Amino acid sequence: MRTQNTAYSATSGISEALEITRHDVCFTPHSLMHGTGQFCAQMSLLTGACVVLLDSWSGERGLAVLADSATTWFLAAPPFVDDVIAATGGAPASLPALRGIGSGATTVPKPFVAQVADVFGVPLRTSWGMTETGICTVTRGDDPADWAAHSDGRPIRGVEIDLRSGTDITKDQPARLFVRGSGVCVATVGRDSGTMTVIADHDDGWYDTGDLAVPDGRGGIRLMGRVGDRIGGLFMIPVNDVESELLAHPAVSDVALVGYPDGHGGELACAVVVPATTPPVTLDELRSYLSAEGMTEWYLPTRLEHVDALPRNDIGKVRKELLRRRLASEDASARTGWCGTLPR
Repeated sequence: MRTQNTAYSATSGISEALEITRHDVCFTPHSLMHGTGQFCAQMSLLTGACVVLLDSWSGERGLAVLADSATTWFLAAPPFVDDVIAATGGAPASLPALRGIGSGATTVPKPFVAQVADVFGVPLRTSWGMTETGICTVTRGDDPADWAAHSDGRPIRGVEIDLRSGTDITKDQPARLFVRGSGVCVATVGRDSGTMTVIADHDDGWYDTGDLAVPDGRGGIRLMGRVGDRIGGLFMIPVNDVESELLAHPAVSDVALVGYPDGHGGELACAVVVPATTPPVTLDELRSYLSAEGMTEWYLPTRLEHVDALPRNDIGKVRKELLRRRLASEDASARTGWCGTLPR
């Protein structure tokens, strides 16, 4: 349950952090029924910036709009940015007016950050937020050029973050991320129960995001995954780091790391890979590659499955619950491998 005030707070904070003014042209491919689309429309009213919308998406159309509209800020979830990169064939794009690309909403792999810099000639500005909280953090112009590969940003104005853990916070032991601020929704309503929970009535207004994070060293955070997606026990595998390294492998087109039971009450890591080559990469090849990159052995996947495509939602988040369900099924455990496109 949101109000115009919560929406205004989030919009004004991110507009200030990105230094957007009435001279900017902001292009988003998101629908106005999506949080990002609404944010861009409200940002136009708040700052006077021009907002460009597109009724039907493709990477080629997106690239043409970026050029024709002299876009200064491209604000989109990673799949849209990736489509434009594909439309260029990986070659540098001629977009002289462009001064920034803002992306986030899902974990951003390190190779993607480098691709954005190579193709668009501007650093990627990553952000983190949720439907319930609005955009909460963003990397800034005074951060190192490649900082998006190491951080999901610092809190915007009006937002507080709290990393809670009973132990020292490390990549192996990330903290649970709580957020508080004027952009957080005023209440939630249980989907099945219909019970309304007023945020301000619990834990002094702190909202449990369900995300795991560590400090980035510059006053911000680095997301390590969802609580439900964590792999391991007392010590967890830094899923995003492993996935980022695997994406750099020439035989891997796309990848998700998910946990599966080891049969002894513990959990091991499975790499679900969309192959980029024929024959597809083997488990031994992936493990050797990660070892050569300096990864400790207990981070390495012990199982490999190949699929035609990973199941993703509209903003690019991999639906790992579908992958875990498939891995845990009797059919998957009885076979040496499975292949195909999982349902969305």
